[in-house]
Amino acid sequence: MTEGSDEANAVEALRGRIRLAFPDMVFSGRITPADGETGEEFDEEQALYGALHGKKWSEIPSSFIKSYSYSIPLLTEEAFGIFLPAWLSGSLDDREVRRAVVYAFSPHSRDEDTSFMNRRVQPLSGPQKEAIRAFLAHSLDVESSKFVQDHARRALEYVSTFC
Repeated sequence: MTEGSDEANAVEALRGRIRLAFPDMVFSGRITPADGETGEEFDEEQALYGALHGKKWSEIPSSFIKSYSYSIPLLTEEAFGIFLPAWLSGSLDDREVRRAVVYAFSPHSRDEDTSFMNRRVQPLSGPQKEAIRAFLAHSLDVESSKFVQDHARRALEYVSTFC
């Protein structure tokens, strides 16, 4: 086997792990804390609501995930747990999406308050947390930027505290 096919196999195995860990169910709850708000300052939240409300994570197009790769922190805690696999899966095919997801899980400093992300990660199941860990370990392995590798390492350490 070649190195490229080994990496492709690893990506497909990780994609399968994500699919198994996260239920693919229709979600009709609150998408963002700003659901129903209007005005230019809520354009991103409105786009998230329009694309995600009443959908399964597997129905979210990769083009949407790519366009809103850095928007995952805008999701409510419940929506985060439901739609995270769309971002994780999109990350396997797009470097910028992968970087956005790594940054979302990475405390930017040792003394950063992580309570915001804690409320999103804590309720996830053991297999879901393990899928995130596997994704972050994969990101650390494939990332060429030292800066992003450092974030991936911190994110992996952070998520590992929940496992």
